[in-house]
Amino acid sequence: MADLAKRQRWRYAKNIIEGTSTLTENMDRDTFTESKAKKNLFDRLTDIELRTQQDKKIPEKELSENFIWAGTHLYASHEDEFFLVRKLVSIPFKIFTSKAMEFGISIWVWISRARPSVHARLFAEIAKNWEWTLRRRKGLFSPSLKYSRSKYF
Repeated sequence: MADLAKRQRWRYAKNIIEGTSTLTENMDRDTFTESKAKKNLFDRLTDIELRTQQDKKIPEKELSENFIWAGTHLYASHEDEFFLVRKLVSIPFKIFTSKAMEFGISIWVWISRARPSVHARLFAEIAKNWEWTLRRRKGLFSPSLKYSRSKYF
């Protein structure tokens, strides 16, 4: 199953790089440049991040497509584009649902293996965002999870 998902991801990534994906359909094929793709990608990720801050629901398909697109761009880029790493890590932590974290972890593992040069930055961002969840008391750290310490200690 993991191999099938990996093959599908690479096939999808190939379509993005070639400009045949629906994510690049509004762009002129003849003048498709890295800077336009980068701006479009940055705008999409920023929009998702803003909607998460407003507690709006992000469709799973949109989230996975944009994560794959960002991961593909990071993989294909000759530069270590840390703004992408930052967005790829912060968005799942801000949404903090099991599906968002699953998409995030999948892309993090993929990027970590594909681009060893961003490995350290990726894990630094993960640690920073994990600390953010602690401070914001999300997930396991939420006070709404009522448990008694005396029961366990």
